[in-house]
Parts: sequence; structure tokens; C-alpha cells
Amino acid sequence: MARDYDSQLLESTAVRRKRLREAVFFGPQRTRRRLDENIGKIIASLVVSAVICAGTVGWSFLQSQLKNQKEEQEQQAAGPDAATAPLPAEWLGTEVTFPMLREELDRAHVPPGLYVLPGDERPTPDQASSYYLLTEEGEGEDGYSVGIVEFSQGRTGAEFRTEDEAARWLYLELVPGTSDPRALSDEEEQQASEQTGELVASARERIDGRVGGPSRVTLEPGQVVDAYGQESGSLLFPDGTPFSERGLPASVRRAAGDAGSGSGSGSGTGFDAAAGADAYHRYRVAYPFQVQASLAPAEGGDPGGGVRFRVTADGFAQPPQLPSIRWLVANGYLERVTVTGLPSDRPASPPPSPSPSPSPLVSPEASAPPSPAPPASPDPSEPAASAAPASASGGGRD
Repeated sequence: MARDYDSQLLESTAVRRKRLREAVFFGPQRTRRRLDENIGKIIASLVVSAVICAGTVGWSFLQSQLKNQKEEQEQQAAGPDAATAPLPAEWLGTEVTFPMLREELDRAHVPPGLYVLPGDERPTPDQASSYYLLTEEGEGEDGYSVGIVEFSQGRTGAEFRTEDEAARWLYLELVPGTSDPRALSDEEEQQASEQTGELVASARERIDGRVGGPSRVTLEPGQVVDAYGQESGSLLFPDGTPFSERGLPASVRRAAGDAGSGSGSGSGTGFDAAAGADAYHRYRVAYPFQVQASLAPAEGGDPGGGVRFRVTADGFAQPPQLPSIRWLVANGYLERVTVTGLPSDRPASPPPSPSPSPSPLVSPEASAPPSPAPPASPDPSEPAASAAPASASGGGRD
């Protein structure tokens, strides 16, 4: 037992000496290693905390962006704010008749050729490019229906049971609460011209890439389009499209106050504001909407081939019963801009600058045209009779 105790004591003493020796030689390194380990743990903790914080902030930002996009999509799906005209005060509590409707439409300065009421004579295609047609159902049937006639083609729309309902609906359709046309500045006209070129190129690319029908194109805010004919129509064109490329009958050109030929090549007598106030319009897109894009067919002597857009009921949150240009204006998708002239009358580019005048330092002799060379003297060996006919004819044949 004494030997075992002594051996354990010696072993413990040796271990202590070894540990003391290691502490003397390796103590600073161990302390530095522990310090490095602690610093590494602190840095790792900071990195993890930063990653967690960044992830939280990024997730919050992503949620905010998704929320904003959702709100924008909902707002876009809802459409712009429409300025609806109020009904006349005399109509409150009364049954509205067609004579009352006609009186209020005249008071609101709605063109008489824009609508046809029951009993009115329908205009010919040469007299009106399009118009609203309100008809009464046939014998044995009660009710009324409203449609649009455009270039001898009809589009059916709303149906009503009573004369009062039909009159009120047509009044709200024809009397939109809009302001007067707005004049575009020179800078806006330049931007509109650039956007029109991009719009035509994009539309042609879509049309060429689609087989078997028109393609869908979205008109973006700021783009300018125009139209011939009354606002009950559904055809829009890139601003300034030549008339010969629109595929329209010559009657709409004459109605716009242009006495030129229907082919669109003539400049005519210019824009008659009084005659063309209801026959040619320009619009600026205020809210995006979709249209059908296609190439205009040939019409008469015109080749056609220009890009044109047709307004349809597709792509709207609340599809219109009768899609038309007037509906787009009334519901805030288009805003009227002033018309300065027909497309053939508006200059496409500024005139070239005149060439500079010659420098005054150049002498008159240098700027004068060279004098003609004197005629060669006749060969004395030739007979005089042969030289006379040559000089009279201006020179002999080769």
C-alpha cells in the first residue's frame, strides 16, 4: 500500500510539473488561441445577426413591393375615374320622352348627326361615318335597343324596356363630362411624334408575327392617336397617318374640310375648323387600354396598308355595351387635344436651312462662270461651201 501511495504521489507531482512546464512555454499561445476563438465567435454572431436583419428587412421590402403592385393592378383593373355628366334637373321624378332627350342634347351641343332617334331618317354613309341608332322593337314586342352604325356595318348594344330608360342611357352616353381639347406644347408634340414612330414599329412587328387575325396592342399613356369621322366610331390611327393608308372612304376626308382628292395625295385647301370640328380628332392616351391592331385594306384608289386600331370590349374591367371612341373619352382613357391641321397639312419635318452665300473675299472673276471657248478656225484646205452648212447646223455629225 505504501508503494502504491508513493507511486501515485510521484505521478501526480510529475503531472503537475509537466502542466507547469507547458503553461510556461505554451501559455501565451493558448491564450491567443482562445482570444482568436472568441473573436471568431463574435464575428460569426454578428454575421448571423446581420443576415437575419437583412432577411427581415428584405422580406418587409418585398412585402411592401408586392402590396404596391397589387394595389396598382387593382387600380388599373378598376379603370380611370370617369367624369359622368349629371342628369337634367327637369328629369327628376318624370318619365323622359324622346322629344325631351332631343332638347337636352341640343342644349349640350351634341352634334345632331351623332344619333338617330325613332322616327328620324337615317343618314347615308356619305353623310355620316357612324352614329348611334336607337330603334323601337317590332310589332308585338315592347322595348328599345341601341346600336352603332359604322360605315354601313351595325353593332348591337344595350336593350331597354321603356322609353325613359333608353333616353336616360343615351343621354349619359352622348353627354360626357369632359373638358375642352388641350393644346400640346412643342416639346409634347416632339415627344408624341417619337412615341408614334415607336408605336407604329411595335404594332407592325406584332402584326407581322401573328397569323390569322388582328393582334392585341396596349396603348400607353402619352401616345397620341387620331381619327377621321364622328366619335361614335371605333377606328383609331397613329397620329399623322396619311389618309391614303387608312383604308377609309373619301367622304370622311371631304367632311373634314379637305377639298383634295380622296386618294390622299393632294394637299387640298387646308383644314376648315368649322367643317372639320366633328370629322377629325386627335387624342392623347391618358390611361392604358388594349386595342386590336391590323393593317388597313385598300379603299377605292387608296393603297391602304397603314396601321389601325379597333376599339373592342375586351381588356376592360367593366366592358362597355357599345365600345366607341366617345366612350373612351367619357371614361378617362383618352383626352382630346387641339387639332392644328389635317395630317397632310402638318409638316413632317422642319424645312432645310438655306445654303451659305459665297464669301465676299472671292473676286468676281473667280465666281463668274467660265466663258465659252472660241470656235475653231476653219481649215483653209477645206472648201468654203462645206464649212458653211456645218456652222449653220451647230456642228457636223461624228
